[in-house]
Amino acid sequence: MSWENNPCGGARYRTLSNATIEVEGIGVPAYRPGSLEFSHLANTWKNWKNLIRKYAQDEKIPASSVLAIASKETGRWSSDKQRQATITSPAGAVGVMQLMPFITNENRADPGVSFRHGSRILASHLRRFGSLPAAATAYNSGGVYCYEGPTSNPSVTPNEFGFKNEHNYSGSVVKYNNSAILYLNANSPSLLPWAFGGVVAASAGIYLLNK
Repeated sequence: MSWENNPCGGARYRTLSNATIEVEGIGVPAYRPGSLEFSHLANTWKNWKNLIRKYAQDEKIPASSVLAIASKETGRWSSDKQRQATITSPAGAVGVMQLMPFITNENRADPGVSFRHGSRILASHLRRFGSLPAAATAYNSGGVYCYEGPTSNPSVTPNEFGFKNEHNYSGSVVKYNNSAILYLNANSPSLLPWAFGGVVAASAGIYLLNK
């Protein structure tokens, strides 16, 4: 697959045939087993594998991408399954996929509700923006993803993609997604309907970058 033009001016990227994201000049960044981030990913997969696969299949998107968002949002609490399911942010977002109150009147602490709506939102962003890096940042920001210059908020910083990110949200999600594929086999059995128009294997060599 060809490199995608990045409207934000940062590094270009492309989705490979197995749904990993390659970043130009970097390769396929991933959290390696043994890292704290990988433990968050593995615990989240263990906790919610069946729900992730169900709603990813319903929305025809990679399970690895749903798992990546869940890991970024609430993976730090994943050693306690009940807490991950019910965690509430200072902004009022609730549940594994951190749904805001305006998204649904259903119980957002119900993991089934959380993954159903979270997967639907992510699928909408993937259709709109075309690939995971921008879609992930849109999931976090409500649709705004290009970096907009200096800010008084120290948690909003430039990153390799040039997106407006809190704590490099998109970069972390890309690493979680890639790790989910490379080490957890999250997209098996293959759910090929998400392949965005028929992705062909890229010829560029793939290499891994640790955190």
